[in-house]
Amino acid sequence: MVNQERGLQMPIYVGVIPLDDSVDAKLLITLLTKTDKNVQKQIFNSNSNISHYYFQRYQSRVSFITANPKDLFSCIDLVNMVDFVLFVTPNDANVLESNEIDRLFTVLYSQGLPSTLFAVMSNLLDLKDLKRIIDSKFLVQEDKIRILNNIDDACVFMRFITTSKTPLNFNRDKLSIHAGPSATCQTAARLRSSIFAESIECLPCLENQDEVFIRVKGLNKGAPFVLSESLANETIELDSTGPYVYLPGWGDFKVDSVAWQKAKSIGNKNEDTKFFAWSRRKQFDVEEDEQQQMHEQEMIEADDQCLPCNLYLALLIIFL
Repeated sequence: MVNQERGLQMPIYVGVIPLDDSVDAKLLITLLTKTDKNVQKQIFNSNSNISHYYFQRYQSRVSFITANPKDLFSCIDLVNMVDFVLFVTPNDANVLESNEIDRLFTVLYSQGLPSTLFAVMSNLLDLKDLKRIIDSKFLVQEDKIRILNNIDDACVFMRFITTSKTPLNFNRDKLSIHAGPSATCQTAARLRSSIFAESIECLPCLENQDEVFIRVKGLNKGAPFVLSESLANETIELDSTGPYVYLPGWGDFKVDSVAWQKAKSIGNKNEDTKFFAWSRRKQFDVEEDEQQQMHEQEMIEADDQCLPCNLYLALLIIFL
């Protein structure tokens, strides 16, 4: 029963923010993945800062998302969507007393942080001195500051995040797939269904040269993506030809088409990948190999349907 439940679970999202240019976030992620010799990596976009893994040892999916601490808006979006934030500190704790780091902590703390951890990749750093500096910005518990210098340390860390009882951010799988009255008011941001965009393409609109399509690919995170309900807004006149999607940092966009594939259950290698599609015009241009795998019964109509959370999707968004 445990394996079946975990087989359909959402990945645990860990946001990795290095606090200095000398910190190698990729090296840290590599160390964490070496804790399981049977780890499986899922690659959706090799150029993306998001890496997805299935750890057989912990029976869990974990996704690592790296961010640049100098990009405050990206860091704000990151902490609002991930389950854990992992700040990787440099060997010199005095670096954390700089104005840039102080501004980063102030901004993120004011936005509200999920479960926060600090990692040190060296035994030479005095943890008491590090805790003193961090406590001057906001209080942290001693067990939230961890040394990650070898495989044993990494195993303890991975065991912690995969077994933590902390409620995962945006864990709304219990929402009904039918959008009720409380879920269909104002704007698409009402449910905060967020997308970790791993690739963005600009496509021409053949019907109107003044419009372009933005194809966004990534994992849908949070509440189900409602396909059937039109939005109601008293101040902005919105037509009911299709749903809107909220992209963090960008706002609401009308969705022209969407295609997605359901994530396979963990450990079920014989399970077929199922593809689905929805279009505002009831048509969607997909690749031939994907189209052959779609069956007419698998096509999702707009009536009373939502997009579940654990899906990898591609959106075509009208950008005016």
